[in-house]
Amino acid sequence: MRYLFVCLLAFAVAVSCTHLGDPISDQDFVNDIYETPDYIRITEPGRDSFEKGLFFYPGALVDPFAYVSWLDSLVTVNPMLMVVVVKMPANLAVFNPGKAFALQDELPPANRWLLSGHSLGGAMACKAVDDNRDKAVAIILLAAYADDKDNLANWPHPVLSVSAEFDDLATAADLQAAEYLLPPPYRMASTADFPMPPGIQTFYYEIPGGNHAQFGNYGEQEGDGQATISAGEQQAVVIDIISQFINRL
Repeated sequence: MRYLFVCLLAFAVAVSCTHLGDPISDQDFVNDIYETPDYIRITEPGRDSFEKGLFFYPGALVDPFAYVSWLDSLVTVNPMLMVVVVKMPANLAVFNPGKAFALQDELPPANRWLLSGHSLGGAMACKAVDDNRDKAVAIILLAAYADDKDNLANWPHPVLSVSAEFDDLATAADLQAAEYLLPPPYRMASTADFPMPPGIQTFYYEIPGGNHAQFGNYGEQEGDGQATISAGEQQAVVIDIISQFINRL
């Protein structure tokens, strides 16, 4: 009984500490936004089959709506892409890292699936792929790196790792220390600096002037650095580099 009380207390604290995103009802979207208790699906209007499907795991204690605005823009640029923002218990992906693959059967068909995530969400995306190595063709990490229990160094697919210059929560040193857990590194000088063909590598790009929290729209985050660009500018870079990456798959 004491254990149950502690678990319920931890859950309540997590919910109360959640970084809230922009309310979905207050936003204008170009694409169809379909919400269920388990996910938010973003698709081009009228489309029911897709070339690629992208699962997105939010950061720890970040409301999933915090990412919908720029993911809507990503779909506008890539109309054959379906984006699925996965809702997690207490907004913590660590409680259900494999949830994306459990949702596949209830979603419209996609030829290939990718996993992405911000911060802890990215780490749990790596865990999900490590546990289901044949279910995704790429990983996209935003201010994130793999946990040392999830070694994907020999995983036969590419990874995109996007970081930010003034991120004090997922630092350049943190990413470098975890490089050995992902395919061999390739450091990009620009968002278009992909080798041809891309190959099985981890493509690293650091956004000048960005920080940790501006990968979403949920305000400032304690312990983060001070960005010198706006959230909109940072997210425009994210949309650009993800688009270039997925179009090369």
